[in-house]
Amino acid sequence: MAKKFFDILPPDERTRNEQKRLVFRSQSKRAGRGFGLFWILLILIGGVFSLCFLYSFRFSRAEIEILPKTDRVSFNTEVSIRKDIEEVSLTEWAIPGRFAEEEKELSMEFPSSGKVSKKKYARGKIRVYNKYHQSVSLRKNTHFRSDEGKEFYTLKQIKIPANGYLDGVEVVADEPGPEYNIGPSKFSVPKLRRYSQRLFMDVYGESTEPMKGGFLGEVPEVKKEDLENAEKILLEKLFAQGKESLKGSLPQDYILLDDLIKQEVVEKSPLAKAGQELKSFVYKARVSSRGFIFKKADLEEFSYQFIQSQI
Repeated sequence: MAKKFFDILPPDERTRNEQKRLVFRSQSKRAGRGFGLFWILLILIGGVFSLCFLYSFRFSRAEIEILPKTDRVSFNTEVSIRKDIEEVSLTEWAIPGRFAEEEKELSMEFPSSGKVSKKKYARGKIRVYNKYHQSVSLRKNTHFRSDEGKEFYTLKQIKIPANGYLDGVEVVADEPGPEYNIGPSKFSVPKLRRYSQRLFMDVYGESTEPMKGGFLGEVPEVKKEDLENAEKILLEKLFAQGKESLKGSLPQDYILLDDLIKQEVVEKSPLAKAGQELKSFVYKARVSSRGFIFKKADLEEFSYQFIQSQI
């Protein structure tokens, strides 16, 4: 018969063993509880990140811009401007247009550049008296001497009636210069003394107006080059003014190209001639400016139609 053995531990030893088991179980339970909290926290954090990702994906957007590839292409063509059409015509390579015209007139004063030595003789008119009992004839170029000793001569033969006078006898100074521009004076006829003292005393002259025109020196003169230069300057100014005036008078949205402007001189006239003794002279002229004008919209429409036909 088998024998059974039972270990009987003392009370203190058993108590110690039970305490060890309790401590082990308690530590095991704590360890299991800490491991569960870790996974719970991990799941919560992952959920938060997932929600943030979903939120950002839901409320954010991206814009994509697609740009087409472009190539630069140049086209050259000629277009006519015609007044006999009313619409743009690609088949006739033409756009409608019309004439515009302006006239400008201008006068300008120009200085004379020439200088010429000049001598002029003073001249005037006198009344010739004859107190002699017979008429007296004086030939052409008869000299009359003034009280100042300045001599003048007649331009034609004259005849003075007896006991009378002859008015308006024209005389010219014997020498040039301003010193012969004398005032009213009395005149004797020196050569009559050869014939008779009485005749010398009875025939004499008087002037009531001063002698004028005596000059000796340089005077300004209009030269041929002055007229040519004046014409050039005046026409250049008129052409420029005519072009600006024509452009300024265009209707709205119309175009005028410089190449389509034609200008011509309608009239030109210098108010002087070469050789005239003038300090200055006036030159006047009139110019016509004419050009084809067209609408900007018609040119744009022709360009659009032409480009469409080439692509």
